[in-house]
Amino acid sequence: MADIGGNDDGLALLLNSSTLIAAVASNNVRQNISTGYSSTGWNHIVLVYNKNSLKLYVNGNQVAANNSLSFNSIGTTTNGSRIGRVNGTNAYNSGTGYFSGWIDNFSIFSKALSLSDIDSLMTNQNPGQSFASTLALPGVPQNPTNLLASSKNANSIQITWADNSSNETNFELYRSNNNNTNYQLLTTLC
Repeated sequence: MADIGGNDDGLALLLNSSTLIAAVASNNVRQNISTGYSSTGWNHIVLVYNKNSLKLYVNGNQVAANNSLSFNSIGTTTNGSRIGRVNGTNAYNSGTGYFSGWIDNFSIFSKALSLSDIDSLMTNQNPGQSFASTLALPGVPQNPTNLLASSKNANSIQITWADNSSNETNFELYRSNNNNTNYQLLTTLC
């Protein structure tokens, strides 16, 4: 069903006849867990790897686990990953061909999921997801008009304009010392 990495370093989830198999490989050392599986309906399957632990959940229930793996990390690999098909070799070091079934909502997380996270996933919520509403952005402020710059003396310029908007917080005044390039912020006006 899923081949993430390869037989040297990676994770695999396979369905072999009536057995659901989860496997992990680290530096060519492979270990696996399994459970009987005969369902033909939709099921929520989760594989959790965390240091020296590999756990398999079906519909929120832990059905297999190994909490004393002989390694505590998975290295990098040049092997490819596939969903729905084995990519030549896998962490179980067996299996070929395509998965004959449907896969939906496949996810990979950068953390080991807790039982609470798994329950959230089963109800179509991402672990830690916030359901806060983002307010709509305010409208674009109207451009000022009647912009006038007049020299007060050799070191001072007076700038005036008509403010046509009520939803801006300030105006930023930029200046270029040459031919309309390399503008720099001169000041912020409230």
